[in-house]
Amino acid sequence: MELPYELEELVLGCLIGDTSALRNCSLTCRRFTPISQKMLFARVEFSLCDEHIHRQPERFRSLILSSPHIANLVTGVSIIDNRYSIMDPAIQFHGDTHLPECLPILINLRNLSLESKGFSMLPWIPVSSRMRGTLESIFWSVTNISLYRIVDVPLPVFARCITLESLSLEFVSFIKGIPPKKPTNDIPDNARIRLKSLRLTLPDQGLHDVAKWFTDSACPLDISGLLKLSATMTLEYYDHGNVAKLLDTCAQSLEIFCFSPTFKGEPHKQKIQRIFCPKYIPPLQLGSTRRR
Repeated sequence: MELPYELEELVLGCLIGDTSALRNCSLTCRRFTPISQKMLFARVEFSLCDEHIHRQPERFRSLILSSPHIANLVTGVSIIDNRYSIMDPAIQFHGDTHLPECLPILINLRNLSLESKGFSMLPWIPVSSRMRGTLESIFWSVTNISLYRIVDVPLPVFARCITLESLSLEFVSFIKGIPPKKPTNDIPDNARIRLKSLRLTLPDQGLHDVAKWFTDSACPLDISGLLKLSATMTLEYYDHGNVAKLLDTCAQSLEIFCFSPTFKGEPHKQKIQRIFCPKYIPPLQLGSTRRR
């Protein structure tokens, strides 16, 4: 007796995260194959290390060329630079030939993550022009972008993300350390990209500059409808990252707010409360504070 497709999907859904079990299920029964493949390839991770920097992209390229339907199953891609050798940043990703060919084929790609977990942070500019162009070309269709330990990112690239809903910037620096100069004309509200979620983990100077950019009417990203906001500061700045200005902009819609400030010495309730006094949110009632 055959079970309804929906029940089979629920049963196999219990194996999400267990790659080996899902792979075995895809070989066990023809009815299990499409369900298992959908779960196996929903998120693809490319871990680039010194010894095998091109092996994973090359194997994935061969797979989607032999089984084109696999490309339609991919909704999320993580590109992780795990190299621990000390190298000239100008040659990083210059040998990548397979990823630029693979990524544009993933027509259902919605989540993109670019991370550096190796010895050094990954500079945006020295990434090969072909790879950089590929990333920027797929920005228009993704809804979630996450950057981790990427340096010299040009803020204007996010203007191409017309479907962007969630943005995460952790330990990221921007070209010259400041946002781009304000254009001569403001961008109409109906032409701006409305974010729903924003996560920032930056030094206070970087957070301050990014907050100024996000709250500028010339910024292509609109945070007035944010539902989730997370701000973490790694170094203290005179205005605590301009977080109050961010809150003023999105206070009417905000549902979840996480804040990790940095203080010299013991934090004081009065000092924290002065930061959070946006006009649409009542003063926070703080209990106890402690240093970590």
